[in-house]
Parts: sequence; C-alpha cells; structure tokens
Amino acid sequence: MKEKDKKLEKANAESLEARAERQKLEEERKGFELEKARIIDAERKGIEEEAFARAVKQSGADAKKLQKKLDDTEKEKEVEKKLLEEQVAEKNAKLKEAQKRELSLLNKERELDEK
Repeated sequence: MKEKDKKLEKANAESLEARAERQKLEEERKGFELEKARIIDAERKGIEEEAFARAVKQSGADAKKLQKKLDDTEKEKEVEKKLLEEQVAEKNAKLKEAQKRELSLLNKERELDEK
C-alpha cells in the first residue's frame, strides 16, 4: 500500500506540477497576446499619424497650387482688362475724331448753304 500511496503522491505532485506549468504557459501566452496587441496598436497609430501628416502636406500643396492658379487667373484677367481699357480708349479717341470731322463737315455744309 505504501508503494501505491507513493505512486499516487508522485502522480498528484506531477499533476500539480503540470497544472502549474500549464498555468504559467497560459499567463505567458496572455502576456504575449497583450504585448502583440500593444505593438499592433502602436504600429497602427504610427501609420495613422504618418498618413495624416502626408494628407496635411498634400492638402497644403494642393492649396498652394490652387492659390497659384487663382493668382495666375487674376493676372490674366488684369491683363485682359487693360487690353479692353486700351481698346475702349482707342475707340473713344476714334469716335471723338469722327465727331470732330462730322462737326467740321456740318459747318462747311452750312457755310456752303449760306452762300
């Protein structure tokens, strides 16, 4: 019976040892899973920050391009406005000259009628 008790005791000790080992491995696995989740979250956060920084940079570049396009358009319109103003001034000068000639012709016609 003593031998049986010794075997039973040994089996119980081995069982307790196996449970302790299993519990230790389970805790290590949970720790590993937590650490893996932390690393993944940190990587994800880094990727998100990098993507956001790129998006901000791209938005800034796009805004600069649009501002340049707006400035160029305004310059083109200013040039076009100046050309139109010059054309109007030229037409006004021609009109004024034509009115002077017409007045001169009318005056000559009156003079001829009076004679």
